[in-house]
Amino acid sequence: MSPIHLAVVFCVVIGALVPYSSDAQLDNSFYKDTCPNVHSIVREVVRNVSKSDPRMLGSLIRLHFHDCFVQVCL
Repeated sequence: MSPIHLAVVFCVVIGALVPYSSDAQLDNSFYKDTCPNVHSIVREVVRNVSKSDPRMLGSLIRLHFHDCFVQVCL
């Protein structure tokens, strides 16, 4: 089987599985056990980055919107 055929088969399989994987939800306590200080660490990093580049806050909001708020209804 050629690499193109394998790529097409891969895309078809992934496309068939997408509807079954679209029920994922964000969990605010995901890192509770592995990194309990994650919120304060992220807050401090964002604060420091925003001091050096004020445009970064807008970029992070846009990134969060595109990654987290878009929901697909099938």
